[in-house]
Amino acid sequence: VSGKFRSDETGGVYEVAGEVAPSRLISFKISFPRVSQSFEGLLWSEGKNAFAGNASLLDRPASFIAIRDGTTIDPEKK
Repeated sequence: VSGKFRSDETGGVYEVAGEVAPSRLISFKISFPRVSQSFEGLLWSEGKNAFAGNASLLDRPASFIAIRDGTTIDPEKK
């Protein structure tokens, strides 16, 4: 996993690097000027257009969900 993250707030562009394991586990970091934010999640098996997991910045945990650009998620669909 590699790429760039662009902040909507500041317009700054930051490096992203990580890896995807065969078990669908994805882990990556965004490198900001003074700190890195770590993410670890699982790729969804159906559709493979989303993943969710945990993030950590300055030892403060949070959860997240990410979807591929152009994808929609319908929570009512069964």
